[in-house]
Amino acid sequence: MKNSSFTKLQNIFALTRHELTFVIILLVGLTLALIINISTSADTLDNPETASSVQKSLDSLALIQNTDLSKAEPLSKDSLHKSKNTTRAKSKKSNLPLSPVNINTASKSELILIPQVGPKTAEKIIEYRQDNVFYEPEDLLYIKGIGLKKLMKIKPFIKCK
Repeated sequence: MKNSSFTKLQNIFALTRHELTFVIILLVGLTLALIINISTSADTLDNPETASSVQKSLDSLALIQNTDLSKAEPLSKDSLHKSKNTTRAKSKKSNLPLSPVNINTASKSELILIPQVGPKTAEKIIEYRQDNVFYEPEDLLYIKGIGLKKLMKIKPFIKCK
């Protein structure tokens, strides 16, 4: 019976007998390692310090995933010119902002300094903020013409507070 099951698995996965044996041993080993890891870490999850550490790790991953640059160091003019995302800014805008521009208070000329923001987009930002406040950079997504890709390019150059 064991031999026929083994033969069926060989045919299904198109593996030789030795390859299938290796895969089964590898899967058993990984399963045991996972069980041991879960059983030893279950005791430490009740510890408040561990929970705090896990929360910090998850927050860090969330920041990386969303590319939140609010805690990043200010960018210098040189590093902005080297950035791949500012190709248009390098060729068409020589006066890049040295520090993030507050999109709640910036004038049209200040907004135009931001890469990917032209006169029309600057006007739309100013028009939107007459009735609304930008609480976070993602609020720019409410403006027609600013999508997720453009927001990711703009984000290092703006602030809301």
